Amino acid sequence: MHNPLDHHYVPRAFFKPWANNEKKLIVYEKKNSLILPPYMQSTKSICVHKGLYSYTSSVEEQKRNVIESKLFSLIDNNAAKILAELRKINGLVKISDQHRYEFAVFLVSLRLRMPEVFLSNAKDSRSTLEKELLKDEPNLHDEEVKRELNGLTILQWMEKNHLNILENIGNQLLAKQITNEKLVNPIMDMQWLVLKKEVSGYSFLTSDRPLVAFGSIQQKNLGFAIAISPQRIFFATTNLSSIENFLKLPDKELIKQANISTIQQAKNKAFSCNKSHSVRFFQNRLGKLHKKIMPWVKEYEEQK
Repeated sequence: MHNPLDHHYVPRAFFKPWANNEKKLIVYEKKNSLILPPYMQSTKSICVHKGLYSYTSSVEEQKRNVIESKLFSLIDNNAAKILAELRKINGLVKISDQHRYEFAVFLVSLRLRMPEVFLSNAKDSRSTLEKELLKDEPNLHDEEVKRELNGLTILQWMEKNHLNILENIGNQLLAKQITNEKLVNPIMDMQWLVLKKEVSGYSFLTSDRPLVAFGSIQQKNLGFAIAISPQRIFFATTNLSSIENFLKLPDKELIKQANISTIQQAKNKAFSCNKSHSVRFFQNRLGKLHKKIMPWVKEYEEQK
């Protein structure tokens, strides 16, 4: 794991409650608009992307995968311990401030580390940096700087001498975004709740995009839900009244509605601990909302 290339955007340990003794779980996959018959897959090979967060070759080799080996390793190890704690709770969550902070960081990371979000943010970050460099060009009056540029624009000089900064600006900003207090603190301040639901023949699903956002920033009732085991679901909400109608549902209906939200937000895979779910349940739901899920950081920051 010194220089890992397998970058998990949802950590393997998260799926442990759904997996069997061989660390495999049931997969429902959408392919070419159809749901494949459920099949088994190892947690090692799901939600993984080769070199997703790797720095480019302009960075020395031993440091290219530090985001995975250092940053996400720390975040995920902390989260694994807290998830074990949460999976023993049924009701309001009362844990230490340190654990609240670490789990809030984990929840933020689950949004920002998704491939489509990370790559979009990285592209936007580089574009913004390039525009700023071009904007500074007309204001360049320092003769010593002009000699250093030797006829090049600031952007051309950066591309020639510091290409690694341009190429990896998205990687460099990722850690700052994940620990941004404007994102983390509001989640810490929310009310946290874990519901335990044990109903024969019914269980919570998870997916390749397991964290569900509900409510809205504008109405100040933004919240998050995530199934943390086949029998438990976690909520973070500004006000429990915002989900009171959901909480009033009969257990079977509550599990069903939670599963619908989870699989609609998926990209193309949902995961279960058994084959009790019919293919029909997924057919018109799996991945339905995926294209509508956009990076939420800018909007969130603007509202704070």
